[in-house]
Amino acid sequence: MASLVSADRLAVHVRRLSKCLVGISWLLGLLVAMAYWLPGYYLSEAAAFFAPQFIFLSIAVALLACILSRSLGYTTPVLAALWLTLGLGTYDQLRALTPPEPAGDPEKVFTLMSLNLERFEYDDTRLMAVINNTQPDLVLFQETGAATPRLQALLADTYTHAIVPPDGHDSDLTVFSKLPLSDVQQQRIQSIPLSYGKLNAYIEFTVETAQTPIKVYAVHPTSPHIPSKLLARTTYLETIAAKVAQRTNDPDNSVPVIVAGDWNTSPWSKSFPSLLEEMSLTTRFERGFPRNTRYFFAPELADLAGSQVDHIAVSAPLSLSSVKVAADVGSDHLPLIANVDLPKR
Repeated sequence: MASLVSADRLAVHVRRLSKCLVGISWLLGLLVAMAYWLPGYYLSEAAAFFAPQFIFLSIAVALLACILSRSLGYTTPVLAALWLTLGLGTYDQLRALTPPEPAGDPEKVFTLMSLNLERFEYDDTRLMAVINNTQPDLVLFQETGAATPRLQALLADTYTHAIVPPDGHDSDLTVFSKLPLSDVQQQRIQSIPLSYGKLNAYIEFTVETAQTPIKVYAVHPTSPHIPSKLLARTTYLETIAAKVAQRTNDPDNSVPVIVAGDWNTSPWSKSFPSLLEEMSLTTRFERGFPRNTRYFFAPELADLAGSQVDHIAVSAPLSLSSVKVAADVGSDHLPLIANVDLPKR
């Protein structure tokens, strides 16, 4: 009799645990759904950084509840909602972000690399190995800090054109180029207070290529760890979007645009495709799917524990090809590299 009572109690506890697990699964699923359908809020933008991990955990927890309860009753709607969200979100991203295939064979204009250096947290040897292997023509650095002299010593012989701060000064953004640069403007967004952790600068310049001049915006808004930083990031990106849209929507403007850097924005948030749509820009991902460019624990685990916050986006008629996330150089970000192409004339 006592064993029957114990078995009944265990069954009750298992059912309660199953319900709790289903609740957790629903919570994770709703957080992911918020990133798609309620962008711009602190909770939804924070969830977007972890959307793939939340989806995986939600499905795993739901399956565990299914095993414990020996029934699909609790988990079927959860799984259906999750997969519907994932499917709609993935389709929306690919539809909104990927440009149409160019007519004919594209012609490479140059190769661009963007990398957040985490100030001094990078290794010279590994950085040069990536640069030597991929041969970018234009390199955009974020979080340069006081590392500018160190970078100049490594790159000045090959990258004869650069945008760097005056001697004795630090800079968040630096640019090194094999191609001539013109119309350089280092801008600050005055409505964002410059304080620790809040970034308000961007660089606007023109790359003089053999095919066409190209306007480039090197960007690095603050990471939205807290609501005030989310507001700062939103203000920053809205300012960039307004400037870019003014160019891309001008029928008399023939200079294509690139926006590249550490956007501190997840592609899993609806904010990202909306932003690109406003600027009339498109992007591509490695193998067609967002791959993490920032890792949380170790670079070997970047695809599992990380987020994609670094992006390269272009306006027509430019397109991107050979997009790849390169090897770790010692920073907490991985280099993002892409070929910038034009249709052959």
